[in-house]
Amino acid sequence: MWIREHFINEKAQSSSNKALEMTVLGLIAFAVTYVFNVVVARLMPIEEYGDFSVMFKVLWVVLPFFMLGTNFSMIKIFPLYIDKDNSHAKGFYKWNIKLIVISSIISFALGIGVVITMYLLAEDKSMLDSIIHPCVYALFILPFFMVVFFQRQTLTAIGKLRYAFFHNEITLYVIIVLTMVFIALFVDQFSFYYSIIAIVLGGVVITFFQGLYLPKQLPRNFKSIAPKYDTIKWRNTSFKMLLSGVVGYFLSAFDLLFIEILCPEEADVGMFSSILAIAGIFWVVEGATNQIVTPSISKSFKDGKIIDLSFKKKLNKMLWTRLAITSVFMLAILFFGHRILALFGDEYVEGRAGLIIVSFFLFLSLTHRMANKILLYGGYESLLTKIFLSGLILNAILNFILIPPLHLVGVSISFGFTILYISAISIYFVRKKLNFRTFWL
Repeated sequence: MWIREHFINEKAQSSSNKALEMTVLGLIAFAVTYVFNVVVARLMPIEEYGDFSVMFKVLWVVLPFFMLGTNFSMIKIFPLYIDKDNSHAKGFYKWNIKLIVISSIISFALGIGVVITMYLLAEDKSMLDSIIHPCVYALFILPFFMVVFFQRQTLTAIGKLRYAFFHNEITLYVIIVLTMVFIALFVDQFSFYYSIIAIVLGGVVITFFQGLYLPKQLPRNFKSIAPKYDTIKWRNTSFKMLLSGVVGYFLSAFDLLFIEILCPEEADVGMFSSILAIAGIFWVVEGATNQIVTPSISKSFKDGKIIDLSFKKKLNKMLWTRLAITSVFMLAILFFGHRILALFGDEYVEGRAGLIIVSFFLFLSLTHRMANKILLYGGYESLLTKIFLSGLILNAILNFILIPPLHLVGVSISFGFTILYISAISIYFVRKKLNFRTFWL
């Protein structure tokens, strides 16, 4: 009994060290993405920065839809096969690649179809740029990001957390920022279209390096072994995860779309984008530490009960780490939020109240993503979809009520309260369905 406890404590300590490493990487990633948003905001007028932010959000919203649930099923299914049933592991890997290729072709075709349709319908062909919404260009960027994200999920599933996180959350944005700055040195006016070039280049470079690294991390017999397929099982699992993934990602862009439609001030879209960029530190810290435990969730629960005690110990230590770090950032935003916003430009300082509101709600919802992942990978995909859908309905109602009179403050309240609602409901069902309790969860 003592040996078992000692072994569990050793694993928990190792996980604690990894959590600290991932948290440090997460903070570096936040700094890089913050610089990324500041550079974009400085290079473009505030209205164009708003368009860019909407396009970038739409990109992440449609990403899980076009990936057909493979980004989630890779995390849930692949760890169960790898090194235990490599034939099925290879079959699942090849099946996912086939879906990504087909979906990439569809994305390009849809983008071309929309542009051609807009061109044919436009009365003034010279004004095509003003007719096509920036979101359309997300369809052309999407295939590059699908490959990047699929590579990342595969690396995460086989335990290469630091490599996957570093290149996707840090290197990618460094390349994009450097490309933007380089282009800005040679053009009189930096436009939205130059940012697309920078994003595509970043995706190509990361795909290349991950493409060289990933095959070396798979089992030695992965190339020679004959693949086996269980497509019916995989299709059902991926479809369930697709629904919850699409709805969950859509929530992150819902408020930007509403504020663009309901708010008369175009600058508010860019201002709210800067708020999300800064308040994103809470998600970065949570997401970085979640990387440690996410691949083991599906193996830690069985029949609604936890079967891996080390998982609970790992998670508990990570939650305390998050609380300490996010408390510091909450205080920094409370007292120095206006100065942080001023880095985007003097006109962004007006968003201080919205920044404090969003940050406060995200601080209270510290474990909502972990609770969502436990439901998702613990076999309750349909329930999570219903939770997200109810959150979207609540968010829409709050936006219609609060945005017209309160503008930026209204959308900040709507966004923050919806996240808190989803967090509370998810935690409730984690406790009820899986009988799982730990600190803050």
